[in-house]
Amino acid sequence: LVQMTASSSSQRAVCLVPGDAFVRQYDLPCGSRVLRGARLSIEFGCKDSVFACLAGTTPWYEPLATGGDTTAQLCLAMLCEGRKESEGGGASAALRCYTAAAEGGHPD
Repeated sequence: LVQMTASSSSQRAVCLVPGDAFVRQYDLPCGSRVLRGARLSIEFGCKDSVFACLAGTTPWYEPLATGGDTTAQLCLAMLCEGRKESEGGGASAALRCYTAAAEGGHPD
């Protein structure tokens, strides 16, 4: 099922057959209900540059978060929690990002 809005009444069935793939954007919350058969998953993460892959960074969040994208602010907050202050993270940086996302109206 795909849910297009916050209301569960917007759920619509997506018919997939063996060999089909379903792709979603990183900021789309996911869940699934299998009505018949089995569900198998594999996830791939993509980055915008070789440097980002090698360095383990996510440089695209900062300009999006600064521009007011609440999902980017939330993602950046979660990343800041796992980083040291010397790496641009830490509890205070995470709190700033979580606050910006909440004040911007992010539901999570």
